[in-house]
Parts: sequence; C-alpha cells; structure tokens
Amino acid sequence: MTLSFADLINLDKVQSLIESSNKITGAPIGILDLDGNILVGAGWQRLCMQFHRVHPETCSRCQQSDHYILERVHAAPDKGYVANHCGNGLWDVGIPIVVSDTHVATCFLGQFFYEDEQPDQAFFVEQAEQFGFDEQDYLAALDKVPVFSRNKVGELIEYIKELVTLISFISLQSYQVEQEITARLKKQNLFSKTIIQSLPGLFYLFDQDMKLIQWNENFAKAAGYPVQELYGKHPLVFIAPSEHEHITVKIQEVFAKGYAAIESVFLTKEGQEVPFYFTGVRFDVDGKSHLMGSGVDIAERIRAEQALKQSEARLKAIIDNTPAVVFLKDLEGRFMLVNPRWESMVGFTEQEVIGKTVFEIFPDSYAQKLHENDQKVVRSGVLHQFEDEIFANGMVRAFISSKFIITDEHGQPYALCGMAEDITERKKLEEENERALMRAEAANRAKSTFLATMSHEIRTPLNAILGMGELLLETELTETQTWCANTLSRSGKTLLSLINDILDLSKIEAGQFTLENTTLNLHKLIAEIVGLFELTVLDKGLILDLKIERSVPHHVNGDPIRIRQVLMNLIGNGVKFTVKGSVNVHVTQGEGERIQFTVKDTGPGIPLEKQEEIFQPFTQADSSTTRKYGGTGLGLTICRRIVELMGGTIALESKLDQGSAFSFSVPLPAVRSNKETVLYSVSNVEHVDLLEEPIEENISKLRILLVDDAEDNRLLIQAFLKKMPHHIVMAVNGAEAVARFKEDVFDLILMDIQMPIMDGYEATRRIRLWEQETHRDPTTIIALTAHAMVEESQQIMASGCNVHLTKPIGKKRLIKAINKISRR
Repeated sequence: MTLSFADLINLDKVQSLIESSNKITGAPIGILDLDGNILVGAGWQRLCMQFHRVHPETCSRCQQSDHYILERVHAAPDKGYVANHCGNGLWDVGIPIVVSDTHVATCFLGQFFYEDEQPDQAFFVEQAEQFGFDEQDYLAALDKVPVFSRNKVGELIEYIKELVTLISFISLQSYQVEQEITARLKKQNLFSKTIIQSLPGLFYLFDQDMKLIQWNENFAKAAGYPVQELYGKHPLVFIAPSEHEHITVKIQEVFAKGYAAIESVFLTKEGQEVPFYFTGVRFDVDGKSHLMGSGVDIAERIRAEQALKQSEARLKAIIDNTPAVVFLKDLEGRFMLVNPRWESMVGFTEQEVIGKTVFEIFPDSYAQKLHENDQKVVRSGVLHQFEDEIFANGMVRAFISSKFIITDEHGQPYALCGMAEDITERKKLEEENERALMRAEAANRAKSTFLATMSHEIRTPLNAILGMGELLLETELTETQTWCANTLSRSGKTLLSLINDILDLSKIEAGQFTLENTTLNLHKLIAEIVGLFELTVLDKGLILDLKIERSVPHHVNGDPIRIRQVLMNLIGNGVKFTVKGSVNVHVTQGEGERIQFTVKDTGPGIPLEKQEEIFQPFTQADSSTTRKYGGTGLGLTICRRIVELMGGTIALESKLDQGSAFSFSVPLPAVRSNKETVLYSVSNVEHVDLLEEPIEENISKLRILLVDDAEDNRLLIQAFLKKMPHHIVMAVNGAEAVARFKEDVFDLILMDIQMPIMDGYEATRRIRLWEQETHRDPTTIIALTAHAMVEESQQIMASGCNVHLTKPIGKKRLIKAINKISRR
C-alpha cells in the first residue's frame, strides 16, 4: 500500500501545530510532499519570500537547495536529516518523515543562520545591488532572520521529528482502522452482491409497499427493462395477466405463512411469456416486511419433458417395428418388456409374459441355457453375445443374442436388455454352404491330384520324345530328316510350354503358387532377359531398345524367376506380334519401393473392347491369333496373377495400328550392396536352370545309380551320358535301388519319384537312414520327376533329395547338373 502524508493526517490541524511551534521556537517550519509541494508551513522569512523567491536567479538558488535536500533525504531517509547552505546565504535543514518504514514527506527547518557563522554583511549588500533589491529594506529583512546555535538546531530537529512522527502514527492508526472497516464493508457488500448475482435464476426483493428495490442481472435481462426503469415496479408488472389472480394469492400467502411457491408465466417488457417457477419468503427489516424470492426458467424443463415423451414414443415405435427381437428382464429374470417381433416368434403376447421367467414359457432344457447366459451378463456387468435356441410354435429357432445390463441414474443395475436376430434360416444356409465348400475342396483336391497325375503322365513320354529328338539331331541326318527332327523338337517344346502354362494357372487358382524373396541384381537380370531376344529381333528386322533409369536400384529383394517369367512373356508378345518398328523396354522407379516395367511395341494394337478380355484365361484379341502365332491365351492371365501375388498391378494402353504398351509395377525394396553382382537362389523346382557353367570335357568319373521304371527314360539318360566317362548302374524301382545302394558305392543317384513297388520318396528316406546307421557320408541325390506342383517339390526335398529336375530334362541341363556334382 502506498501512503501519502495527506492520507495520514489532518493538514489543518498540523498547520495549527506548525504555527504554534514557530511561535515557540522562532524557527520557520514547513512540510513538503515527495514531489516538493508545500503542504503546511509557518514563519517563512520575508528575506526569502519577498526577495529571494521573487528574482529568477535567486529563486533558482532556492529551488536548487530544495531539490538537493529532497533528493538526499529521499535517497537515505534513515540518516536523520540533511542540512544545506543555500546559495543565497541562509541554511536549510530537511528532516524525513517516515511512517511504517515508508518515507511519506519531508519537514523543512529553514531560513536561519548558525550563531558561529554570522552573516557576511558585505555579501548581502552586494547581492542587493546585483539583483536590484532595495538595500535598506533588504537588510532590514536580513535582521529578522533567526540565529540558532548548532545545539539548538539539533534540538529543534529532534523536537520536530518526534512531533510529526507522533501525529503521523496516530493518523496511521486511524487510517488503518478506517480502511479496515471500509474493506470489510466492501467485502460484505461484494459477497452479498456476488451471491445474488451468482444465483442461477432470478432474484428479486420487494419492500412492504410491493415496490422492487433490489434484483440481479438475470432478472434485468429476463425482464428486458433498462435498470433505471426497474426500481419501484410492482410484481404483477412481470406476470402475464392470466396469472395475476394466482400470483396475488401467493403473495398474500408469503406474508401470512412466510413462504410460497408457484409455477407461473413471466412477462417481459416486449410481451414475451416464459414459464417460470417462483418462490417467495417474508423478509423483515426494521419491523417492516419485505418479499424476497427467486425464479427459475422451466421452459427448458418443459421442452425436455415433451422431448422425452416424443423420444419414448419414437423408441417404442422403433422397438415395435424393428425386425430384431427385443426384450427386457429384471435381475431375477422376470420379463418387463417384449416387442411384437418377440410375440410373433414365441406365440405369446406381452401381457401374457410380463412378470414371468423363461422357465414358465419354454421347456426346461432350453430355459436353463437361457437363464445361465442371462446370469453371466448379470454377474459380469458387461455385454455378452450368445447363440441361443428356443422351442416355440412347434419348432426350434436359433438366435444371435446381445445381452447387456441397464443401470439407473446412480449407476446401479436394475435390468437386463437383450436384442436378438433370428438366424435359423442363416444356419441352414451356412450348413449347406459348408457342405458345398467341403465338396468344392474335395473337387479342388481331386483337380490337383488329376493335374499332378496328368503332369507326370504327359511329361514322362514327353521327356523321351524331346530327349530322343535331341539325340537324333546330334546324328548325321538328311535335310528332310533334320527338318522332321526340328519339327518334332519344336512341337514338343510347344506342348511343354502349354503344360507349364496350365500348371501355373492351376497352381495359382489352388493357392499353391509360392514366391521367393531373395536379393538379386535387377539391372543384370533385365539385361539378360532382353538379351535372349536379340537374335529373334535381328531376324525380323526390328529394333529392341532397353532403358533403365538411374534412379532404379541395382540390388533389390524379390523373386527373380517370376520377374523373368512376366518380362519374358511381355517382351515375347511384343516381338511376336510386331512386324516392323521396335520393341522398347523401359524400367523406372515408381512410388515408394515400387519398380515400374513398361514394354511398348509398334505392333497391330488391341481394340479397346478386347483389352480387358485378353487377361482372361484362354482368350486372345483375335481368334485368328492362335492360328497365326500360336499360344494358349494363358500368358497374360498368368502374368496378371503373378503380379498381383507380388503385391503389384498390371495395365495396358493400346490403339489399333499404333501399338501396345504393357506395364506392371511391383514392390522391390532396394538392398545396399558393395558387390558387382548378387547370386540369387530360387525355388528348388527350377534350381538348376540358373547354372551358367559350360560343359567340361575333363571331369571326374562318377559311379551313378540311375533309378527309373520307364525303360525309355533309362535308355535316354544312358544316351545323354554316352560320351561321358561315368559308370551307370540301373534300377527299375525304389526297392531295387535301395538294395543296389547297400551293395555298392555310388557318387550320385538319379532318382525317379513315381515308381511301382517303392516310389522315390521312400527309397530316398531309406537310403538316408542307412547312411546314418552306417556313418557314411551322404550321397548326392538328384530327383528326376514329371511332377511340377509346389507341394510335390517340397515333399521331394523333405525326403532327402539334394536337387530337383523337372521332366522333360534336356541333355545339356542334365550334364550341367552332373558336372556340378563331379567337381565337388
């Protein structure tokens, strides 16, 4: 709190005391505030007031003295006093007035001489002459200036300090008491006003003459009157005329009984009627009765009640018309509510079941299960779903029920609600679908078995056909014989391609088509694929262009075999159908980790209406295509399925006579590698296809056990290896192979899988077991099989084979595999 001297003391009384002190001491005394303003003073010397304070230069000296004293006193009020010899020749003393450790004013004792420093007469004569003062009058005023000893000045200082401090202390006490009382009154008034203003509704106070004398802001806002118009108004001014009689009766009741309440209609200045709940109490002040009361707007409550009724009506309409079964039970299991759907299902009306339990409605076996489910919900307090059954109207009906607890406004459970859906027909349909699914799965298994069998049965003779054709081409033939042998070889390879396409599509549809995820050199792989078509495009006079953007990473994770398969198909189609012009392969970085491959040709193009159909099995853009170019119409179907399995998409843009652009995008995450190339492994089904080493002349001689039940295949392999230094021992089934293996030592076993008496699986397992029992090193076993399904390959490798070669097996492919073994 900031105090000023004027706040603490009655200045008139201080002026009287100062004047009395001046008469007693003869010393000029004054009190100045902190800004230098004179509050009270007495005994000012004529020398100063009529001469020094009049002339500008001498007045400036006085002001400098005043400022010096004020600044010094304010800077260090605890030093007691500050004395200064004014430039006009007189002494001034400043005494700080400190109240409650606060400097509030400065007392001046001034305009005097010390007796040990008599005034210099010559100085004052010169001063009178310098500033144009009347010398005689000036010196006469000088003679009136009091002269004090230094001790006297000290006594005067102490006297004045004690006097002023005492007065200030008394005034401070009075001031503090007054401030405290004022603060309490303000606090009480503020408290009362805050309570009144914070009331949620209207507050009003009428005197004994029924005149409004106090109200809160809510009342003023609701009434719509300016504040100056509210005072003195009668309560009936704020009530709708239709309610005046009732309100008058209630006012009389307040004064008679001390309290009354009523629902009535509040009337605003603009004539708007609002429903309110009013209360009134008698309030006596100085023997006079007043009416004090409050009002609460109940319009929202009335609207809420109406809304609740409407909501209940809507809820009942929903419950009554919903196709779901709805019921409500108390915690003991007695029905409280059921909807019409429940009634139609059970055959009892709501009136017939209210208050009853399930044991009184359904057979015990069904009722017990329903009751147990209800109790689970009651005990846990959380929603449960059940599949319930009931017996009603002569049949068993199945339901999916959701049951939950309903609580009151205090959170206490009081009922169980259930909502159920009749799934009787759905269960019948599900059972039928399950039977159909089982039939479909059985058919699918039969299809897989059929495909595996057909693959084996076709590939086995095809192996001999292609192998013999290959051997035939190695002999000296006439031109006609060479043409026949080449035709035989091409036809066999076409048949093999057809079989592979059908198997691929079947494996995809059966969910048996698997993908590898290995690290590969993508740039090298693409270049190798494109390089396979260089001779073909040269023969046709076409341009084959490859462009790989720099942003495409060299090393990625993916399936190299399937990337090769799709690209080979798309590039092969482009080269096959393009008569003149070019085939362009463009590889770019797509969004995220995707790589975009585009194969664009200048071929005949594909009509818009055929562009989606060509991705369907056994479909081509033109029915004459097959006759002209060959093919099954499965290639693009397989490409789409493979790309989708890899998490990608494939698209086509084409115009007639302008060419086509096939593009596919697949995720191939980049892999950091410091190597120039990456050796990738692929599915064991086609593992040996990626061997790159040439056939060597100088290789180790191997003892080979050849196991195959087909004589043609045995003779074919013997013919393939005729010029090799290896020694071949024959076995026609698995049992014979195991026996010969135990009798002799072999470096390699060529094991057929599908054989009578004992198949290749069992034979391989027995050989591995015998090797373990006799502590012999494992012998390399290459499986030669016509099976190409994934599960067959996995089973072959699981039985103990090291390599799996799928028939038909070419001579070069077989020799490469054997050479790799012979170098170990």
